[in-house]
This record gives sequence, C-alpha cells and structure tokens, in this order.
Amino acid sequence: MDVTDESRPTTLPDNQPPVEERRLFRRYEFGLKAALTDGHGCRHACAIMDLSLGGAALKPGNPDWKGTTIRLAWTDLGLNDGLTARVVHATDSVAHLAFELDEAQESALTMFLVMSPATR
Repeated sequence: MDVTDESRPTTLPDNQPPVEERRLFRRYEFGLKAALTDGHGCRHACAIMDLSLGGAALKPGNPDWKGTTIRLAWTDLGLNDGLTARVVHATDSVAHLAFELDEAQESALTMFLVMSPATR
C-alpha cells in the first residue's frame, strides 16, 4: 500500500486526472497482531493491516461486525481496554474501522504512532 500525503490529490494510472483523497489521516502499513473484542464480549485474533489516527483495516473480518462497536487492542498500545471503534465495512477477509476515541485512547494511539518505526 502506498502511503500518501492526504492533502495532495493522487494520480491514477494511464494518465487519468487526479482524484482528491478523502481520508483525513495518513495511513501506515503494519501487519501487527491484535485482538478485537466484539459487542458480545468475544475476543478474536486479528492483524492490523493499516492504521491511522482515524481508523484501521484488519484481517480477517466478519460481515456480522458491520455497524457494530468493537474494542481493538495490541501489546504495545499501553491501554488494557484498547481502542473503541465502529466497523464501517466488513467481509470475511477484511474489516474497516473508524475510531471513536476518548482523550486517553487518542493520546495512546498518537504515542504509539509517533514511536513506531513503521511511521518513520
């Protein structure tokens, strides 16, 4: 995945005109092992494929998660309960999350991204 500056349009192949990037936050590729806790309290192992201050993409997914609120946690995050997110899209292979963070969660995620070698 290409990490782009969200303030600039991205160019499409075959010299098509630029398309405005709608994401507010830069996404970073990871492959980080994590745990998702669904609305029923069930934990699921997953991998964070990309991560930003606004959300994440996970593998695997579950279509039943779409529209639900989940918790996402991983070892180096520094929060026992993880981050709160809404699943905006989900298939069997991937889930796309939009974070709904409180101040402590936002701070922990910011520090994780600042300190991570993946974001440098």
